[in-house]
Amino acid sequence: MTRVVIAAACALMVALPLGAEPIEGFPANASFEDGANGWSLDGAEATIEDGGARGRSALQIEDGWALSQVAELPAGWIAIDLRARAVDGPRTPGRLMLALTPDGEEPAAEAALTGKALGGGWQPVRVELYSRGGPARLAVGAEGGGRWMIDAISAETAEPQTLAIDPEPTLGGHPDEGWRPDGLMDAREREIGTARQLIVDVGSLAVTLSPEVETGRGLRGALRLTVDNRSVQDRELTVSVSAPPGFFVPDRTVPIPGGSTTIFDASLQCFRTGTFTVAVHFESSGDRRSAPVEVTVAEGFPAIGVSTGGELPGDLPDALQMVAAPPGSAGPAGLTRLLLLDPGAAGSR
Repeated sequence: MTRVVIAAACALMVALPLGAEPIEGFPANASFEDGANGWSLDGAEATIEDGGARGRSALQIEDGWALSQVAELPAGWIAIDLRARAVDGPRTPGRLMLALTPDGEEPAAEAALTGKALGGGWQPVRVELYSRGGPARLAVGAEGGGRWMIDAISAETAEPQTLAIDPEPTLGGHPDEGWRPDGLMDAREREIGTARQLIVDVGSLAVTLSPEVETGRGLRGALRLTVDNRSVQDRELTVSVSAPPGFFVPDRTVPIPGGSTTIFDASLQCFRTGTFTVAVHFESSGDRRSAPVEVTVAEGFPAIGVSTGGELPGDLPDALQMVAAPPGSAGPAGLTRLLLLDPGAAGSR
């Protein structure tokens, strides 16, 4: 199976690959200082407005697609850098979409961002799209009723790079796709009002967690753990997860001071949408205990590694839109990667 390493998007510093070459003049009128010249806004709710990120003007789009004029593009990865702003900040509905569209074809989203992902103000965004080569346009689109502003677009050739994870992750297995436990495994249940909690006793530690978790696709830190150390001695707690294909959860070891309560968020990162049952394992002082957790994963952006072109192996589940792998794995051509850059790091890329 061909796979690609997936990494968190926010506050990510990316070094530009050696040998990157700017694509001069693409797109034309990239900062919209010459109005809509070089762009087709037909059929789109889009205008050129004052208040650009770096200049006088910017593109504002609410619905449909704005298309750059046709340019001859090389085959391979094309990195698009731009400034984007969700007009109503994190509450902006819908999504902003980007694509490289061959001339004569209708645009379809190859990367997308929500207002929650962009946050407030202008943000630098880098999108790596795969070009088939030949005449094509850059397509900037919107759907869902939100208002978005775009400015300062540039393009260059790029080589995809895997993002190393240190230390190398250890991933748990899983019996099968539809696994369900008999009972609560090693956990006991407690009700507080209308809420349910699971408690797992492992060595001198008592771990409290929710039996049900809701998260967004690709997000980490979804499982809040409260750990009470009933010993005066310091302990360590190792958390691991057995889950269906599509989850990417390295083992994590956390120090738990003696006689104290430690609260932290454990990862249940999943690149599929749907509801799944996973087994969460806790190990401390040679004792290992487990609890079942039902995880509901909704669509989430930014989505790094969204498959938008080329071919993936046919044995991937239909719902799997991103693929995780150990460090050093290479991704297939046609895999789109979107990086929301840390504004503080933008000048050092």
